[in-house]
Amino acid sequence: MDYFFTIKSTLNHIDSDKAKQLFQTVEFHEQICQKIPGTALDIQRSELAGDRYYLEREYNLDLEMPELIRKLLKDAFRLRRHDYWDFQTLSASSTLKSNLTGILSYQTFLSEAHNAIQVRQDWKLDIGMPLIHKALARFAETEIRKFHAIEMDIIQQELIAQTA
Repeated sequence: MDYFFTIKSTLNHIDSDKAKQLFQTVEFHEQICQKIPGTALDIQRSELAGDRYYLEREYNLDLEMPELIRKLLKDAFRLRRHDYWDFQTLSASSTLKSNLTGILSYQTFLSEAHNAIQVRQDWKLDIGMPLIHKALARFAETEIRKFHAIEMDIIQQELIAQTA
């Protein structure tokens, strides 16, 4: 059972050209990973091959969640995240897997507009729990939107710091 949504955000007050250069470095992506809220980060693959960048990692998230969801998750949320960037088009395909059944995936598209970077993520949640699919999907979307805002803030601050 699939569930779809889109998140749009803007990275402002940055030099777009310098930001695009930073987005194309392994170091920038790894620095962002280190700053994302979570524990037990394990970067399993961080490889640049031409215009392609592969980043695979696992980490634990500490989520605020309803008691029913907490019981289903057994108080642990280990996330496996794989990002495959195409630096020539400034786009990425990503998948996230957790201890729940199902797969979360999204496409990220970056574009420049008025010395800002526009970010669009098109999400697809494939949650394989028919009886509680909609409740889990809505909860997941809420949490994804929260973490997206946190990640965009971290990226914004890092871009400002490194392009100043």
